[in-house]
Amino acid sequence: MTTAQMESLAGPKSLALFNEEQNYLTPGLQQIAVFSQLAFDKGRGATLWDVDGKEYVDFVAGVCVASIGHGHPKYAAAIAEQAAKLTVGSFTTKNRVEFCRR
Repeated sequence: MTTAQMESLAGPKSLALFNEEQNYLTPGLQQIAVFSQLAFDKGRGATLWDVDGKEYVDFVAGVCVASIGHGHPKYAAAIAEQAAKLTVGSFTTKNRVEFCRR
């Protein structure tokens, strides 16, 4: 597939968000994200939906997704619980120590 064909996959909302985000990111993104120029809105299991409403099967399955899928309710609940307490990741917390022990 050519770059021109790949660019046509990304709708106008995806392209706008992708291009804006490039102003804030340092190099080093996974190349598939840069190549596709897609902006995703949500995911469930192995399915993703972009901001233009297109549906995709996630064959990439990055960190955390490979084992539990997108939007897993227990994972989302754990994140929400921690985010309600503290979101800074640089300092030691009880939860981080417990995670490291595992």
